[in-house]
Amino acid sequence: MTRNFYLQKKFTFNDQSNKFELNQYKKNIQNNLVDKIYQDLILILRTI
Repeated sequence: MTRNFYLQKKFTFNDQSNKFELNQYKKNIQNNLVDKIYQDLILILRTI
């Protein structure tokens, strides 16, 4: 049996004038979203 899963997270943020801070902020948001997707995946796998 094959199961397909699609996990997606979205986040909207305001642009910042300081490009370094903006890049740090983006990296932080990306890491947080990846962590959340990972947690969701673990929950899905536990139910199989």
